[in-house]
Amino acid sequence: MKTASSIILPAIAPVLGAVGPTPTARLFRRDSERVSSAPTFGLVGPAVVNTSGTDSTIESEPWIGEVFVGPLPFKELLPRAAVKPLSDSRAVVFGLATNDDLLDGRPLEVVENGNTFELETDLLFPIRLQRLNPLSDRVSYVLSALGEVGQTPTDEAEIDASAIVRDGLVAVEGIASGSGTALQADLEQLGLQDASRYGRVVSGWLPTDAIANVENLSSLEYLLPTAQPIKSVGATTSQGVAAIQADLGSQQFFGVDGSGITIGVLSDSYNNLSGAGADIASGDLPGAGNPFGRTSNINVIGDLPFGGSDEGRAMMQLIHDVAPGATLLFRTAFLGSADFAQGIGELVAAGADIIVDDIGYLNEPFFQDGIIAQAADAAAAAGVAYFSAAGNSGRDSYESDFRLGLDDSISSGYIFHDFNPGSGIDIYQQLQLGPGKTLDLSFQWDSPFASAGGSGSTNDLDIFLLNSSATTIVAGSVNNNIGNNAVELLSYTNFSGSTQTLNLAIGRYVPVGGSNPGRIKYINFGEGINFEYATNSPTSFGHPTAAGAAGVGAAFYGNTPAFGTTPPVLESFSSAGGTQILFDTNGNLLAQPEIRNQPRFTAPDGTNTTFFGSDFEGDGFPNFFGTSAAAPHAAAAAALLLDAQGGPGKLSPQQIYQILEETAVDMGQPGYDFNSGFGLIDVNAALEALPPISGGGGGGLTADFNDDGKVDILWRNTENGNNSVWLMDDTNRIGVSQLNPYVVPTEWSIGGLGDFNSDGEVDILWRNSENGTNSVWFMNDTQRVSSAQLTPSPIQGPWRIAGVADFNNDGKDDVLWRNRANGEATVWYMDGVNRIGYSPLSPTGPTLAWDISGIGDFNNDDRPDILWRNSENGLNTVWFLNDTQLTGSAQLSPGPIQSPWRIAGAGDFNNDGNDDVLWRNRANGEALVWYMDGVNRIGYSPLSPTGAPLDWEATV
Repeated sequence: MKTASSIILPAIAPVLGAVGPTPTARLFRRDSERVSSAPTFGLVGPAVVNTSGTDSTIESEPWIGEVFVGPLPFKELLPRAAVKPLSDSRAVVFGLATNDDLLDGRPLEVVENGNTFELETDLLFPIRLQRLNPLSDRVSYVLSALGEVGQTPTDEAEIDASAIVRDGLVAVEGIASGSGTALQADLEQLGLQDASRYGRVVSGWLPTDAIANVENLSSLEYLLPTAQPIKSVGATTSQGVAAIQADLGSQQFFGVDGSGITIGVLSDSYNNLSGAGADIASGDLPGAGNPFGRTSNINVIGDLPFGGSDEGRAMMQLIHDVAPGATLLFRTAFLGSADFAQGIGELVAAGADIIVDDIGYLNEPFFQDGIIAQAADAAAAAGVAYFSAAGNSGRDSYESDFRLGLDDSISSGYIFHDFNPGSGIDIYQQLQLGPGKTLDLSFQWDSPFASAGGSGSTNDLDIFLLNSSATTIVAGSVNNNIGNNAVELLSYTNFSGSTQTLNLAIGRYVPVGGSNPGRIKYINFGEGINFEYATNSPTSFGHPTAAGAAGVGAAFYGNTPAFGTTPPVLESFSSAGGTQILFDTNGNLLAQPEIRNQPRFTAPDGTNTTFFGSDFEGDGFPNFFGTSAAAPHAAAAAALLLDAQGGPGKLSPQQIYQILEETAVDMGQPGYDFNSGFGLIDVNAALEALPPISGGGGGGLTADFNDDGKVDILWRNTENGNNSVWLMDDTNRIGVSQLNPYVVPTEWSIGGLGDFNSDGEVDILWRNSENGTNSVWFMNDTQRVSSAQLTPSPIQGPWRIAGVADFNNDGKDDVLWRNRANGEATVWYMDGVNRIGYSPLSPTGPTLAWDISGIGDFNNDDRPDILWRNSENGLNTVWFLNDTQLTGSAQLSPGPIQSPWRIAGAGDFNNDGNDDVLWRNRANGEALVWYMDGVNRIGYSPLSPTGAPLDWEATV
């Protein structure tokens, strides 16, 4: 620990070699000339260099070189050069500090252990200081390094590049100053390849010699290298099948296997290692040639064009074990944030019912929903459940209010954070880094991101790593953040053979303006490191914490009840949630921070695959560890729930999450916690907890306004246009909620209830009796969110809406019409509010004495049936349907039921899996429910309270 009195910051660095310990390597001119003027320097690399001189052999072990060339102010002092031998005559230099004075064609030398090696300057990546470079306001310092020379390393496979480079191209992400479309067009004019766009962010491959030209693009706010993506990883069947009770819950009892459900997977690659064919042949993946008849081919929408570990294929093996009937899609998520977000939309468009990913980006916002989180929310809003690996960083995070340490009186231009939470001041976070270990930090603060959709950061913070005596900076990140993203990424590897003591410093760069931040946070994605001032803060961030997504933690399968451990034990590396959301997507500060319950639940990891991971338990099959393995287990469990409930669209994403949460096996502290969520998912318990299947949109849970799994009753006052919902528990009213808007003009009547936008919420279909217009209110609970007219509309004449149900079983509610002039009935097949076809009932309908009184499933075939009531003789008959075709009929028993009783609708009030009949007395307003078993009444119960005044009509 350093106290304020012992801090000696190198505000002005002495000449070569005079700061700190004697460097193990020095970079200087061949004639040993010193540079007297303050040159412009920066952190660059890597660069491949040729070596020659007195000794052509480079030591085989990597080493760190500290480079000093002339006086450098603190902001410019980035003297790290790591040299990694590639051969006897070639080496790669990371983080080399150099300047224009050195680029005069004369060779440079590296001195190491008395041996001298020349470095050819024409192969170096020089860079002007980020603050002084004209590109600095538009381009990150790493891209500036590439742009200065316009070339890339020649052996990308041999070096760990600070940017993703190949064949003269660098992966970039550009933030638009206005239109993302305009920026994409401008960058494509400069040679951008394979462009993807999401909102204001454009990603793709840009020629390095075009970087310098972006300075003139008015459409560009800032250009960054694509951040290295992170994976949440640490003839076989996954042990996760048993760990989540999927063997009991699906194939053995409920008879579901995910058939009819499509799951999209986002990861690095699918078949770049060429093992998919063998996996299909062994039955570990579906496709032509699968020996178990699972011959539906995987649809690869887009694979990684180079590299990759085929982790996506391993994820699909786990999914196929749990839900072997599911159809699988794959799309790479390894080509940048914008491409990732675009890929989510492509999977939705390709028909995914469920999406799962295991990829994150270090530059995703902590305190705001970035573009990937926004894309995940958009998928959920479209009815697609989204599962994401929570992360593998445990609680390896530091988070604190920004405390004022030393100011810029030391001539560094910085105000530094005080890490000491006590009375003293310590601007250093001391840490120990073992040999060969890496520190990988994403550092952020409470300013918005331009890439998320707002105006960007209002202040500029930087992060530095110094040696043990805090006299030499060994690594740092110094992007210009004003108007851009509030993030700095720092990476450092200890190439020495012993543990290093290092010091971390965080400061605000004062000369560019702005105020001190209120909150700062970094997450370490490297290997376990002991920090002096540890806060053990949340590490799950970005899209796994999106409101519409489900973050998934990990528990080793061997530490679950199915394998003898109760309660289940969380993996120590499983990322904890609880990170605050401080800004909306436009960069506006929220009135109150939002803390989401993420991760939602936990699933098993450490399970078998055919190729991915190492063989942990010695059974001959590699084990896949990490939340990357847990997330696909949860996604496959969701497929089983949808299959059991009747197919796509039968459960909303929130309903799926809620069922898995409520039936999870508790672990850790009772109830929800930010480590394991609600606990380990239990497929068997979740299937048992499914709400009863309603026969189409007219019965069952169609009228469930508050998502509690119970049928509610919508009342409309035909005299004054008021509308209220009785929230029910069986026949007992437990609450009342007015529609918002509350009053609808009386020329409008309720045609039916259904889910027209597949968001799992009850929508209301209205018909105007005066002009024939038909309109849908899209609802959230009892609140109208928006509305849209049916197409075609208006419909004039004798036609009336008789109900709403999914007649053709495509997962989308349709509209049943009745002609009051001739008794004919027809179904409009719908896609949302748009008619895509129609079919008359066959036969077309009974006489006009018969009214359509309700729609439900009275024979448990998962198809809507029509309940008819004869107004003349009181008979009540059910038409059993297959689509619009009559397959049989039966009278309700008992019957007939004479006036003044009328049928108000059908729904499963007592949650026994059978649709019941709601009756209304038109003489006194009383209402009661017949409990049914098919067409037979097995009991009844009046509503409590018994009913409503006669000017109120009921709809279920």
